[in-house]
Amino acid sequence: MIEKISTLTNSAASRIMQTTSPNKMPSDAMVNDRPVKRSSGELSDLCHKFSLREAARFAKDPERCVTGVAPSLIDLDTTYGPDAARYWLAAQLADLSEYCGVKGKLSPCQIDLCVTNILQEYDHLKVTELLLYFSRIALGRYGLFYNQVDPQRINSWLARFMEERRQIIARKVEREDSLQQAREEEERKGKTVTYDEYLQMKAEGKI
Repeated sequence: MIEKISTLTNSAASRIMQTTSPNKMPSDAMVNDRPVKRSSGELSDLCHKFSLREAARFAKDPERCVTGVAPSLIDLDTTYGPDAARYWLAAQLADLSEYCGVKGKLSPCQIDLCVTNILQEYDHLKVTELLLYFSRIALGRYGLFYNQVDPQRINSWLARFMEERRQIIARKVEREDSLQQAREEEERKGKTVTYDEYLQMKAEGKI
């Protein structure tokens, strides 16, 4: 079902790029107090690479979405300049609104308020984590929209996603701990000597 997202035409990123006023476009970034020139085209490329159209591909590996190396919303602003994260989020919400198939779409004002709320509470999330979340909304995992895409639901459902995220991280930590314990046990066994070996080492004065 989520694959249908790829059939959307005229991506939200392109629409927003065309309609955003110059003073709202991401400006040059500052890294280590030095300006880094970033073009709007580079951000547009990122919006296409990490977009709702690609959500199905990312969602196949939830653990990688959560624990991988994709940039966070904070990283977007650091790399591409102020408002880059807002720009990316607005593009994804616009596409999500189109995909959900209900008559009432998110208005520009609703998108802006929804983006603001997400940035206030969840700017540490990676773009892949948010794509995983949006793909689950599109699949109806948390519920359905009736007649109108509801920005309050989009914001409130994030709490449920954060619990799912916590479980994904916990499972990975548990698995890695188990692997580490297994390695340590193998090393311990490798250092264990038999009684005959002990007697031989004692006879040779090694112990």
